[in-house]
Amino acid sequence: MRTQTYLFAIILLLCAASCKKIKKLATINVNIPYNGVLGLPYVGDTAITLPPNGLSFSLPLYGMPTYSQQFLSQYNTSASKVNSAKLQNYSMQIVDPTGGYFYYLDTVQIYLSAHGQPEVLVAYNNNVPHDQNIVNMTSTYIELKNYFLQDSMFLRVYVNFIKVPKEADSILMNTNFNLQADPLN
Repeated sequence: MRTQTYLFAIILLLCAASCKKIKKLATINVNIPYNGVLGLPYVGDTAITLPPNGLSFSLPLYGMPTYSQQFLSQYNTSASKVNSAKLQNYSMQIVDPTGGYFYYLDTVQIYLSAHGQPEVLVAYNNNVPHDQNIVNMTSTYIELKNYFLQDSMFLRVYVNFIKVPKEADSILMNTNFNLQADPLN
């Protein structure tokens, strides 16, 4: 009888350990890329004098579909199983003209909004390198699950110009969101 009790306890422990391993294997933790090109128009007169601290303003809203339903379907889960969605990283790269640099900016802030959700700061760089064509941002790592689950999100790019750009730039916006979901929950 005592042997059967020990055997039953061992089997029960093995089953519990197996369930935890299966649940861990089923947990989704993936990075989802979103990329798009933002056009910075040519202003014209580079002889324009900017104020001593530069000129700050927001570029027009940049809308992007989330494709959240497609991603959730791809990973065989649903919106109710999503635990978290956070901005993992964000960068901007001048892709046209080739060899272009961010000599004209010193600050970039990225804000995110979605239908029914407030606008929030998600990434920033307050010390833009003037001799590079890529600006890597610091993520605020705030929870964006309710934004990701919408059909679309909107980015607002806030910049501080310290010089007038000499030409129009095409800027590739590289964004990665980290999605975590638990389909077995």
